[in-house]
Amino acid sequence: AEKRNITINNATATLSPHYALIDQGRLKQVIINLLSNAVKYNRDDGRITINLSKPNFNYIRFEIQDTGVGLTAEQKTKVFDPFVRLSGLNVIEGTGIGLTITKRLLEMMDGRIGVDSEIDVGSTFWIEIPTGEIADKQANGLELGKYILLYIEDSRTNVSLVAQILKNRPDITLMSANTGEMGLELAQLHHPNVILLDINLPGMDGFEVMKNLQESEDTRDIPVLALTANDTIKNLELGRKAGFLDYIIKPLDIKQFLKTINNTLPDETT
Repeated sequence: AEKRNITINNATATLSPHYALIDQGRLKQVIINLLSNAVKYNRDDGRITINLSKPNFNYIRFEIQDTGVGLTAEQKTKVFDPFVRLSGLNVIEGTGIGLTITKRLLEMMDGRIGVDSEIDVGSTFWIEIPTGEIADKQANGLELGKYILLYIEDSRTNVSLVAQILKNRPDITLMSANTGEMGLELAQLHHPNVILLDINLPGMDGFEVMKNLQESEDTRDIPVLALTANDTIKNLELGRKAGFLDYIIKPLDIKQFLKTINNTLPDETT
């Protein structure tokens, strides 16, 4: 970008934070792919603008806008197809799979991608990724439940399962984080009534997250329930020594799960 005097304007810097349930590594790869594309097919002395918005209840939207030559209507319909060379404009780098991979990465995170473009004006590639439930409710002025349950879990399937289980509990707002780092940040910001913590998180695992929670005055008193598929006595003892209030074994027994949650929440629910 510097060699061609292309300016990159990050218009997201002054915005309030949004939370999303995504794979951080995949999202980083997606954004790098789109930025690389915007640089490669921009004009010399051009401009790239990065925008962040929340167009609806369910998604956060990133837009990467360039001042390149733009795409025709036909090119826009083919830009995400694998191994397609667009006539007069090699939009897809190398073997022709860059944007195809980007699209697949987003779909793996329940996201989506599209492009708006005008010839001789430029293109805007946009992606939308699912937001966290608590952020949605706050942003739309909806009433939160009486209790907040933070679930730190990297599997979207498992989070969706817990969301379904708690669907008939409007008094509980489910908040989720897919990394230990995000979970710690949300715990500091919202001080949930109970935390469900997956032991086998990638990167910072459940034991390290628990250690950080206990070292902070703001979070050390929050009851934490460990989720694990390993129910050996040794593992359970390690968990209790680490400070976990109780263990919930995967796959979930729904009745036992709800009983444990009820017993952990303040007495008003019992």
